[in-house]
Amino acid sequence: MPLSRWLRSVGVFLLPAPCWVPRERWLGPLRRPSLVRGCPVLGAWHGARCWCQAWTEEPRALYSSLTMNGDRKSDPYAQAKQDFIQHFSQIVKVLTEDGVGHPETGDAIARLKEVLEYNVTGGKYHRGLTVLIAFRELVEPSKQDAESLGRALTVGWCVELLQAFLLVSDDIMDSSLTRRGQICWYQKPGIGLDAINDALLLEACVYRLLKLCCRQQPYYLNLLELFLQSSYQTEIGQTLDLITAPQGNVDLGRFTEKRYKSIVKYKTAFYSFYLPVAAAMYMAGAGR
Repeated sequence: MPLSRWLRSVGVFLLPAPCWVPRERWLGPLRRPSLVRGCPVLGAWHGARCWCQAWTEEPRALYSSLTMNGDRKSDPYAQAKQDFIQHFSQIVKVLTEDGVGHPETGDAIARLKEVLEYNVTGGKYHRGLTVLIAFRELVEPSKQDAESLGRALTVGWCVELLQAFLLVSDDIMDSSLTRRGQICWYQKPGIGLDAINDALLLEACVYRLLKLCCRQQPYYLNLLELFLQSSYQTEIGQTLDLITAPQGNVDLGRFTEKRYKSIVKYKTAFYSFYLPVAAAMYMAGAGR
């Protein structure tokens, strides 16, 4: 199957290089197929660390030590990752500062702050970073002001919040013990199935942030529909996963390649690859 067709089948679409981006930077010299990380066909977004088949000069196996056009270069997105991580404190502040001292809901907001700090950080941030990096690649540098970059950072964290909601829920359904090197949230003493409500809080924060940072933007409705659709697709994928291997009733006849590909596509690919790239495209004006 051609690469472009396979990428489309999992919800990833090839983007044309902006006119101000040199061809070698966008695609690299096209020579032979190799299995690479950070598929340059998607616009040299090495931070995505996605495994895919691409035509490239030589295998780019290390995220932190890239070979591009024959020259050794350090990670070009280290600063972007640092900026992204530093922005998280602002996300927590926006979501909690007005409610912590509220006489009626203060205790709940304090709980929300704890949920955010435990469950949203600690991952690799590929999905959120993809929003920021794709936005920077798609928008002319002269149009990248502090406000627009701040919105891209916030929307990137919306993707990470959506993932946190999905992971907390998935851990409960799978009876998992650890996540990202620490005890699953629902396994912590005093949490238990209250984590279901905590997961719903994480999901609600996605739409609070979108409203706070993007409601005056022409792409606001596009982003809302994109996040809602991606959530639905992911939950359909989770359903496929659950019904394929119900607890106590494992039927190996259900473990087909077709079902596996469907689970990969719906449970992971849409919100991991399509969502962050499409969000950046809308913010760059692709929807107009």
